[in-house]
Amino acid sequence: MRKTSEAILAINSLESIITVEKDSNFHAFINDAKRFVLWNRSMMEKVPLQMYCSGLIFAPENSLVRQRFTNQLPNWVRRRPGVQENWNSLLQTFSCLDWVISMAFSPDGQLLASESNGYTIKLLDLTTGATLRTLKGHKGSITAIAFSPDGKLLASASHDSTSKLWDLTAGATLRTLEGHKGSVTAIAFSPDGKLLASASHDYTIKLWDLTTGAMLQTLNDHPGLANTIVFSPDGMLLASSLDGGNIRLWDPIRGAALRTLKGHKSSTTATALSPDCKLLASASYGETIKLWDLTTGAALRTLNTCESPFPAIAFSPDGKLLASASGDFAIGLWDPITGATLQILRGHSEYPTAVAFSPDGKLLASASFDKTIRLWDLTITTGAALPKLDGYSDSVVAVEFSPDGKFLASTSRDTTVRLWDPATGAALKTLDRSNHVLAVAFSLDGKLLVSVSSDWTVKLWDLVAGAAPQTLEGYECWDETMAFSPDGKLFAFPSINQTIRLWDLATKATLRVFKGHSSYISAVVFSQDSKQLASASKDRTARIWKLDAEAALHTLRGHPDKPIRAVAFSPDGKLLASVSKDKTFRLWNVVTGAALQILDHSESVEAVAFSPDSKLLASASGYRGVRLWGLITGAVLQTFEPGVKVQKLSFSSDGQYLETNFGEICISSFGTGLFSPKSKARGIFVTEDWVVQGGRNVLWLPSDQVRCAAVHGAVLAMGHTSGHVSVLEFGVAECI
Repeated sequence: MRKTSEAILAINSLESIITVEKDSNFHAFINDAKRFVLWNRSMMEKVPLQMYCSGLIFAPENSLVRQRFTNQLPNWVRRRPGVQENWNSLLQTFSCLDWVISMAFSPDGQLLASESNGYTIKLLDLTTGATLRTLKGHKGSITAIAFSPDGKLLASASHDSTSKLWDLTAGATLRTLEGHKGSVTAIAFSPDGKLLASASHDYTIKLWDLTTGAMLQTLNDHPGLANTIVFSPDGMLLASSLDGGNIRLWDPIRGAALRTLKGHKSSTTATALSPDCKLLASASYGETIKLWDLTTGAALRTLNTCESPFPAIAFSPDGKLLASASGDFAIGLWDPITGATLQILRGHSEYPTAVAFSPDGKLLASASFDKTIRLWDLTITTGAALPKLDGYSDSVVAVEFSPDGKFLASTSRDTTVRLWDPATGAALKTLDRSNHVLAVAFSLDGKLLVSVSSDWTVKLWDLVAGAAPQTLEGYECWDETMAFSPDGKLFAFPSINQTIRLWDLATKATLRVFKGHSSYISAVVFSQDSKQLASASKDRTARIWKLDAEAALHTLRGHPDKPIRAVAFSPDGKLLASVSKDKTFRLWNVVTGAALQILDHSESVEAVAFSPDSKLLASASGYRGVRLWGLITGAVLQTFEPGVKVQKLSFSSDGQYLETNFGEICISSFGTGLFSPKSKARGIFVTEDWVVQGGRNVLWLPSDQVRCAAVHGAVLAMGHTSGHVSVLEFGVAECI
């Protein structure tokens, strides 16, 4: 199945033959098939049989391909996720080896060039989505790229202090422009294609003759580092953004400075000129976007976008839209005349780094730190109406099942917590918070929901009484740690001044405050009998507390160089495990406080858990995987590398599964032979690309990236960067 490009070309050819006038129904089916193939291109090439599983399951409800092949939908997915009704504006997603900071459309709109993996440039065929060519030659990372107006040349700037001109027909370097004494940070072709401007960290802008490669002049009167440069469409103006927050306007013919626009408080890192040369848009680190009148030099308005540490902006070819990268991982489309927000495009899971319009203005490309380039169809202005478990205006950051699986709680960057019925998809409650919610958790009886917010407060919601939440102020932790006691009577969380606050859930009062740590507390955990509490801290100590005394029973000092990340009691209460960024974890005697064993992990450890029989220990190292240890031998039994960041870890009550923040890992999938799972429908885990069941890849995940996941039995809930929450229930998978 490496013939995807040929298939797309064939579909395009068929679409041109079967017009709407000839057969509107067939034309609509062909168009839908093209969207289906473009959306699933990566899956078609890597795992083609998943087209009958993932491709159909995640296709829009009104997709003609989905409706035509409804009988092929896998019956082992007992409950399918709510999906959008129609194809939305996200046309295609391209995966990159690294994050992209610069990209450009060719003048004919057929190619998209992007800086890839620092030192190379990729040329993408936008018709088929295939990579046509990779350009190599720079000795330093590439900072900017641009097509010549006739589309025959590509220019690139680099930290190696050079700019290069590439012959796109031959795919070879045509010329290397040398002369700057520092990193070249920006380049721009003049509209007539005769000049190339380059800006550098040597505080100069240089103009080059593209016919001879000769340097024509140097603009030295530059009061700061130039981050970006752009020619006006008529070629009579050159604008450069400065490190100090100003924008300098130049006459490129005479090389004279015309005007300086002042207003930003920090470095301007993005500029764009409107096609009619009347407006200039500028953006700076941590600030909003400003629009300037180029005739008078006056600031016309400020766009109140979510501040981004990596601002990027672009005018559409007709000047009616301004696209901007937003600090909430979204792309905003603005009316530059009125300043009104016209559309928000969501899908990236990290900060966007670049935006670019196609020459006809119908497409928008966006790049991000999530190592993807996304192509948006701007002719589709309606969002993706999702019938179930939707409604967030921002990325979902956490999902959590109640212990009995009857409720699902989710929270988003839009500051709300929502409670759902996962069986029906009905929204039960919206619990508003005034600040970004970091984490949610249910009490063991499922009657309370706790939320932790960036305003350093904890809220307890009584789901039975439905009363106003109780607010516990003074929460102080960077790791969103909190714990309910196993008997369901107590709640513990880090509080101000490096203390731990013990809350009585019956009386709704503080029972005790534990003092002793000298730095932020990274973890709190109860013993199985609810009589003791252990804490870990960035002060490089772990402490064991008796709940009826304020002083620590033991202070455990064994990680001298790095903070302790997590602690866990063994189920029998005899051992405590502590893990640290010093790449070790240690076992302690709870009664005496003595160090018993040191195990070398070789990676920084994020989480640790004991098996119910206290014979096994599991440890997680974020993206580095999960390890299973035998406590008697201290040996690693097996390693599981899922490709996602595992930060939470516990054993299921039957000891057959490891429960994580991305689902369950079936211990039998470690290959230890320790267990044969009772249910083949369980062991559901989400990796970067797959839903895994019992150690097998069963369902490919679409490009709407998963930020978080939770599993209850055979039911999987996923929170997506688009703001959608999807729920699936599995039988025993037949499709892999």
